[in-house]
Amino acid sequence: MKQLFFIGVLVFSLVVSLYAAQTKDFPDNLTFTTLDGKILDSAALKSAPLVLTIGAAWCPECRSEAPEVQKAYLAYKDKGVQFLCVLGGSTDDEAREFMETYKITYPVAKDNGIADTLGVRAIPQAFFFSKGGKFEKRIIGCATYKELTKNIEKIIAK
Repeated sequence: MKQLFFIGVLVFSLVVSLYAAQTKDFPDNLTFTTLDGKILDSAALKSAPLVLTIGAAWCPECRSEAPEVQKAYLAYKDKGVQFLCVLGGSTDDEAREFMETYKITYPVAKDNGIADTLGVRAIPQAFFFSKGGKFEKRIIGCATYKELTKNIEKIIAK
């Protein structure tokens, strides 16, 4: 009987985990204020393919990923791909230091609830949305330049 109970708990846990891991399309009615004061809303972000990274200034893996994302940004910014980095659990000063240290020139904003909306439970994560905000891919963990460009090419083609 105990084995049956534990099997039931295990199955329930797996089902809940799979449901929670389902990523949604980019949400409507969100507004981001970047650290340089620019306002980005959902409509603007959905107007072109989007690479969204979610992390924190204090996160070692996020720090490793930042130069890779910057390199991808420089390669694709003139090809109509938008980038947005959302930092949670970081003060404005920590976020600015992060930007300066890693020479980030793409928009960076503080978390406005999007991490919860997209089901982020670990960082860093990179999300790829095609034009119109349709979810295409999620990378959990530190994304390499090769992984970023492979997925950017896919969202451009959609």
